[in-house]
Amino acid sequence: MNQRLANAAIAAVTDPSVEQKKGFCSRFVRQVTQKVYGDEYRSLFGASAIETGHNFRDAGLTVNATASTIEVGDILFKMTGSGGFGHVGIYVGEKGVAENSSTSIGRVQGAKGFRTLAQMGTLIWWDASLKKSPRNPKRMPCS
Repeated sequence: MNQRLANAAIAAVTDPSVEQKKGFCSRFVRQVTQKVYGDEYRSLFGASAIETGHNFRDAGLTVNATASTIEVGDILFKMTGSGGFGHVGIYVGEKGVAENSSTSIGRVQGAKGFRTLAQMGTLIWWDASLKKSPRNPKRMPCS
């Protein structure tokens, strides 16, 4: 569990200094991650969620996810949809997934807000608490 990353994501939803322009989900997650880890993972963030997801995957930092395996502070990637760019957000617990979205679902400030896991769809995740070693390196079927 990475409560620090989840807390930073919750705060970022109402922080005007964090990306507010709709559709910039990867930038939003990068900015939140930098608040917690500095520039340690900056090179993994690309122009789109799909590019960022591939970079995390290529670095060995992702596994497939189910609702029962996701923990607070995990970065969740949706590698399809969203106009071909995918989507990424941070799971924060009861509030769902903190994100910047091109849709109006769950918006709190600008394009930032929360959506449920069901609204996110099929996911892979990065367990930030264990950095380069996923909690369970075994591949799990997506929900």
